[in-house]
Amino acid sequence: MKNLTFKTIGKILMEVPMEQYENVLHFYRDLLLFDEIDGDFTDINCKKTIFLNGNLQLEICASPDIKESTIKLLLETNDLNQALGYFQANKTESHLKKNVAASEILHVTDYGGLRLMVMENDLKNP
Repeated sequence: MKNLTFKTIGKILMEVPMEQYENVLHFYRDLLLFDEIDGDFTDINCKKTIFLNGNLQLEICASPDIKESTIKLLLETNDLNQALGYFQANKTESHLKKNVAASEILHVTDYGGLRLMVMENDLKNP
């Protein structure tokens, strides 16, 4: 069994209800002066804007399916299935979910109720 590793990727995903989207953009773009690196991406069901502040990338997404705002930290691991077993063995709410952008994403809720999204990448052990 290989050593399981996790790494932050400097990205935070913020999901907001559609009716709050413009106000949230205004806050980060006009009050905090975050640099917008990828303008409004809009399709029929969602909107997305990406900001950069230092080394942090903030992705703000809205869709009609989102009922309350959430913030998710994005992580990478070297073995998604092993990570799922690890979190389940430690009695952490976790499940794999198919995603359009990535083949599978592990959704994990920490002990404080905050959500993480874990993607697989060929990480080298530190």
